[in-house]
Amino acid sequence: MAKALEYSGRGETILVTDDFAVQNTAIQLGIKVMPAGQRKIKDVLLWEKQCIGCKRRFPQGDECPVCGSPMKKRRKGAVKSG
Repeated sequence: MAKALEYSGRGETILVTDDFAVQNTAIQLGIKVMPAGQRKIKDVLLWEKQCIGCKRRFPQGDECPVCGSPMKKRRKGAVKSG
């Protein structure tokens, strides 16, 4: 993915993968994606972290800055893939 991002500004660079998580990340980075044998993702998933103690939500981190409890990754929403 790093090479695809590096070359994406130089022309028609396409990342070929069948991994949905890689497709999701690449699309968010502005890299064009082509599925390798499977279908292309329909929605780009957005993620956030939620504290398992106080239930507050944060964009990132492993430990809650408010109460110190561990945080769990949860789906925030989805955006249609172009």
